[in-house]
Amino acid sequence: MKEKHAIETYDNIRIDTRVILDKKAVKHFAINVAIIREDGSTEDVFRVDTAHEGLHEMKFWISSQPKYLEKPRKEDYMHDFNKWVRIVDENFRTWVKTYKERKGLL
Repeated sequence: MKEKHAIETYDNIRIDTRVILDKKAVKHFAINVAIIREDGSTEDVFRVDTAHEGLHEMKFWISSQPKYLEKPRKEDYMHDFNKWVRIVDENFRTWVKTYKERKGLL
């Protein structure tokens, strides 16, 4: 198995992506969106991953509990990974704004 990891930053937003591949199958992935604080630490805003029982998301302005989108775990998450990369790319700025509004950070 092979693990790939990428971190992208946009102003004070960090997107951390991890993928575990086995041959051409995505066995596990995690995409985390976080705010970068002035001291360099991060605060989670959104996460989607395949850990535990299956594909789930966490919107931290709503709850720190996962919302399962699909159970049980699958053998290949390639389609889901590509879908969530697009969703995160299109929405991360809105999620950060909503998180900051709900947490009184704006």
